[in-house]
Amino acid sequence: MPAAAANPNRISWPVFLWPYVEMDNTANKYDKTLGFWQPNNIIQKTHNWVCSTISKIYYCGSGRQDAKWQGDSYWRARSNYVINWGPVKMPLLGAAPQTYSPWGYTDFSNKASPRISNLDKFPDGTSNTLAFSEVLMHDSDAAADFRGDFLNDDNQCGRFMTLDTPNSGVDELRAGYCFNDAVRMPCISSGNGKVAARSQHSGGVNASFCDGSIRFVSNSISLVTWQAISTMNGSEVFDPNY
Repeated sequence: MPAAAANPNRISWPVFLWPYVEMDNTANKYDKTLGFWQPNNIIQKTHNWVCSTISKIYYCGSGRQDAKWQGDSYWRARSNYVINWGPVKMPLLGAAPQTYSPWGYTDFSNKASPRISNLDKFPDGTSNTLAFSEVLMHDSDAAADFRGDFLNDDNQCGRFMTLDTPNSGVDELRAGYCFNDAVRMPCISSGNGKVAARSQHSGGVNASFCDGSIRFVSNSISLVTWQAISTMNGSEVFDPNY
């Protein structure tokens, strides 16, 4: 599995996937020796370079098909699809968990130590482990709201957490990056944040699993089951027809 992010240059996970989704030209333009915010990965206050390249695969059909980030000088593409961070806040609050998602940090805090999850690291099985799901994005590109900011490796960017069931709870984002003016995506400022899976669909969210399958997950899924399928090593037994 790709790393959620790679330091020291803060390379976020979409960059590693571009060659596998017919975005070779974008991948070839991206300079991995530089940070995502540096020339020529981004040219400040323009949408003229690689991090502003958009693709239909970034967006849910029910959302804006060209949503971008203009919340600072480093303009870039956003996406409805984000990676599974499991039932923990980012950065971690409290003791390190015994079960965890395929993505994160080996010591749960240091970005320089990304977790690399090979297929033999899934005691629960890849078909029982979440890979990606949906989030909603702010209606304004100019809003500095971290949700959907998937080319940024910062806390709460490009991730969803399973601390709340789909389309529920109140998201918590780093101060200055939470715009609480949308009914379907409430948030408060927090030093240790979380983002719930959310969608425009009636009754739930689409989610992909680590075996490549895609399923619709109901808002009514129990929190225990939702968190169980977000970890890869819990050895939980549950009804797969959630």
